[in-house]
Amino acid sequence: MKKSILDPHTNALLQRARMGYSQRMLQLFLLRERSINVSQPTLSRWFAKHPAVEVDLPPDAGFQRYREHLELEQSLREHTRLLARWRGHIERKRSQGESLGSIQSDLLSRGVKTSKRSIRRELGAE
Repeated sequence: MKKSILDPHTNALLQRARMGYSQRMLQLFLLRERSINVSQPTLSRWFAKHPAVEVDLPPDAGFQRYREHLELEQSLREHTRLLARWRGHIERKRSQGESLGSIQSDLLSRGVKTSKRSIRRELGAE
């Protein structure tokens, strides 16, 4: 059987899987704690060969930390996607000569909280 780069970390991975870590949280664990960058499909294939016993273990201190990292990562992606939806509106306002501050307040009145820096980045750094 072919050895995987994850095999030396079997115990740590299976233990965290039993604690309820998602695969994305495990990817972050491997990257930050073990300096191993693996893709989600690789991790999924590895887990198919190493089934975790269905024992619910209490989460450790790292569980909450990686959950927070994951939530932060997702919120940043959602913010970027949300702002991208308003790109045409932002460009139209800018072409009408409005300042970044007025564009920011207009977006805020529409429920989009963003910074001038993000607006500038969305405009392509005018």
